[in-house]
Parts: sequence; C-alpha cells; structure tokens
Amino acid sequence: MKNIIVIIGIGGMGIAIARRIGRGNRLVLADFDNMKLHAAARELINAGYEVEAVVLDIINRKSVEDLAETASQLGEIHAVIHTAGLSPTMSDAQRILDVNLIGTGRIIETFQKHMKAGSVGIIIASMAGHMSTRYDNILEKQQWSAAADELKIFVDSLEIKQSAEAYSISKKANILQVQAAAVNWAEKGARILSISPGIISNPMVGVEKRKQSAKNYTLENATVKRMVTPEDIAAAVEFLQSSQASFITGTDLLIDGGVTSFTKNLQLNSH
Repeated sequence: MKNIIVIIGIGGMGIAIARRIGRGNRLVLADFDNMKLHAAARELINAGYEVEAVVLDIINRKSVEDLAETASQLGEIHAVIHTAGLSPTMSDAQRILDVNLIGTGRIIETFQKHMKAGSVGIIIASMAGHMSTRYDNILEKQQWSAAADELKIFVDSLEIKQSAEAYSISKKANILQVQAAAVNWAEKGARILSISPGIISNPMVGVEKRKQSAKNYTLENATVKRMVTPEDIAAAVEFLQSSQASFITGTDLLIDGGVTSFTKNLQLNSH
C-alpha cells in the first residue's frame, strides 16, 4: 500500500512540495478554497500523481478531524505538511491568529493521534518568528501546556490589533508549538519540526513588497540577494521527511538566505 502524504495549503509552496515528494505516494491535498483545490488536484492527476482533494476549514475542529480521518482510512500517513497561512496583508489580526496559530494547533493535536513510527509532521512557520520578541516568556510557557481551545482563550486575551504583529507572534508560536509537540509525537515514534522561510517568491509578493518597503531594502542587502522559491522549501521538505533526517525533531530550520542575520546585525549596529 502506498504511503499517504497530506499537504495542507495548495499555494505555490504546497504544489511544489506535492510535485517533489508525491510521485509513488498517494497525495491528500487540503485547502479552504474549493475551486482552487480541485484545479490543483486535476493538474497533478493529469501529471500522473494519485490525488485526493479535501476541503478544509482549519479553524474548525470537526473539519480538521474529518481530514485526518479521511487520510488515515486511505493508508498509513507518512507525512503531514502544513503550508496554509495568512500573511499580514491578507486579513485582520484576529483572523491571522485564528488561522496561523489556532489552526496550526488543531493540525498538530489532531494528526498526532494518527501518526505511526517513522511518520513526520512539517509545519511552515516564517523568519518573522525569529524576529518577534514580544510576549516571548508568557507565550513559551503557554505553549507547553495549552490545547488549541485553551490557546485561543489566551491569545484573545492579548487583544492584538495589528496584522503585522499578529503574524510575527503567530509564527513565533508555531516554532514553539513544534517544540512542545515533539515529546508527544515521539510516543508514536513520529517526528515533528518546522521550517521558517524568508521572503517567498509567489503571486502575493508584489503586494507585500509594495506595502512593506523594508522588504526591498532587505532583499537588496542580505547575504543571498534573492527571494526564497517554493522549490527551495520543497527540497528541504524532501530531506526532512526522509529517513536521512530521522534524528531531527522538535526544531526549526531557518531558510531565509541570511535575512534574519542581516536584520539583527543592522539593529545592533544602529544602537
């Protein structure tokens, strides 16, 4: 029986990952956008991949549970790769926190029950999580004990209003969620880790760059003077979900071309 690869979010990154590791396995694609989801599924099926498409509302517990149950009934889940999320320009602070943070918590909690020895979960975070320092202590303490529903109550109490702040905090939390979950996943013989991409080349990047001019300056001056491509992330996922990475869990891989280092050095030198 073929292994099941669950890919949540079928943007450029999700499709690149599907193409990279999907051949010879059975793909389960999940996304909120029904039309976009089934268009992506047809494209992959026409290219020779075996694909199931599942509409998912990541904030809804039942929807996440239905996805996990569907995937597990098809066979043994080898990998769950969670790429779905909202950027600061895509929604308001509350929606960003609900999708990026609470939704990710639901994915981690729910799929843990279906993991087998050798399975892996990969959560796409962001370099923004490495730059956020606000709420560090209370956020870190909360991650180690909170279920998704409890975490929502905690996050709502912070009354975060700015989308950019909500985004950076949610991505910092994703990194901490993975660290916190690694012990429980290990009880199943499974691994879980996160990847923090830098500025990704995708259709939304033009909007992001226009609204955040600092990104242009960073790209022009950071160590590797280009954006991250979906294929860069797919290559990392291919390694991390393989047996060659069997000793890697509970950690984050920063793939930003040196942007974080450049930004931190810039901040230090400006004081």
